[in-house]
Amino acid sequence: MPYFPFFANIENMPCLVVGGGQVALRKLEKLLDFSPIIKVVASKACGEIRELADRGMIILFERAFKDSDIGGSTFVITATGDRGVNRHISQLCRQRHIPCNAVDDPESCTFFFPAIVTEGDVCIGISTGGKSPTLASHLRKTIQSQTEGRLGDICNVMGKVRDYALENISTEQARKKAMAEVLKKCLESDVPPGAKMKLRAGTRKSPLAMAQTYMVLDMIKAAFPECDTEIVTFTTKGDRQLDRPLDKIGGKGVFVTEIEQALQSGEIDFAVHSA
Repeated sequence: MPYFPFFANIENMPCLVVGGGQVALRKLEKLLDFSPIIKVVASKACGEIRELADRGMIILFERAFKDSDIGGSTFVITATGDRGVNRHISQLCRQRHIPCNAVDDPESCTFFFPAIVTEGDVCIGISTGGKSPTLASHLRKTIQSQTEGRLGDICNVMGKVRDYALENISTEQARKKAMAEVLKKCLESDVPPGAKMKLRAGTRKSPLAMAQTYMVLDMIKAAFPECDTEIVTFTTKGDRQLDRPLDKIGGKGVFVTEIEQALQSGEIDFAVHSA
């Protein structure tokens, strides 16, 4: 049975890592992004772990593990390279109801350390129940290659869109539709990570259409000040044939056909039609 992916805030929470080799180092490097208070106990620590201690990022004790070391820990990771020691620590943790991850020993684990993708506030944890870390690593790399480091930026935009939608769009169905459209645009955008997003608004050149477009852009800039905007104007069939009544040249649709085509081709991102 797969383990439930329980996401928790571990900032300033005390934890224990037992072991001082490269495996323990990899665990530490992942944990540090989440700012727990890390105590490391190792008979011999590698140079990189000592450097982390010198920089004040972890608390290091270079000595043999003692049973009392687990006291006060929110969770424990044991990566000593000695299965007997790892299982002893795991048993101690079980007795005291402390979650424990024993490296390369799934039966001794009460939680698994996932392969992690983090981009801004987005965190994706991948676990195979301890059966195949290689598969978990492959999935992590696949996700990273497809998102190209843009998930954090997209998440920030979607958070602001959600706040705006909750305040200004009355029905849940309409909010979901609006947010889905914005997410689609974000995912399809070729804007590189960290760059300013630019939205192109299509509209007619009539004074009313321009005024309404400026109103929409002002609302966008208020919600997303980091976003650039541009107005792309169109002269439609209805604008060109002013000497004939609408029913003679095709009805109200003659004012939107060119704009709809621009939306479909990607020339503009959204349209404002005067009404």
